[in-house]
Amino acid sequence: MRAGACLIALLLSTTAAAQTPGSSYHRAPAAIAKALEAPTTPGVAVSPDHRTLAILGRENLPTIANLSKPILRLGGYRIDPATNGQAEVRVQWLNALSFKDVGTGRTVEVRLPAGLRFAAPDWSPDGSRLAFYAQEPAGLSLWVADRDAGRRWRLERLGDRGGCAMIGAAGRLCGGGGGEEESDQT
Repeated sequence: MRAGACLIALLLSTTAAAQTPGSSYHRAPAAIAKALEAPTTPGVAVSPDHRTLAILGRENLPTIANLSKPILRLGGYRIDPATNGQAEVRVQWLNALSFKDVGTGRTVEVRLPAGLRFAAPDWSPDGSRLAFYAQEPAGLSLWVADRDAGRRWRLERLGDRGGCAMIGAAGRLCGGGGGEEESDQT
């Protein structure tokens, strides 16, 4: 009985000390922080003709600001109300894109706008373009990147229309609506 009371008192005092008001956030020791913040291994998507690799730079860790955004929970889904897309915890965001020709070794880098995060890359049937959706402050948008020129452009803002997919042999892009090509190359 006495041992149980001592154990409870010890647990309560430890919990109270851990939640002391005014305590500040503590960073991990430098060696641990360096290991956690190291660049991740890029992802790769092979083109349908097997001649090109899309090299996809992955975001390492989400920021505290992104993790603390409000989310809506609906039937097991986590939805970001600002974008009507999946919440932070469900998406492996990508942040860099380049194309590598398997035969020649030539690499074409796609310059993306600063801070652009994208997901769900999908090759056109002929392997000449890659479609993906990107997260922007106003919501999600549909983008396409050209394998040969390294050019990229935004096609349309998706709003609540969902994702995108290449369909048919011609590589038509289904993104939930029409819309004119809006070049955003810098």
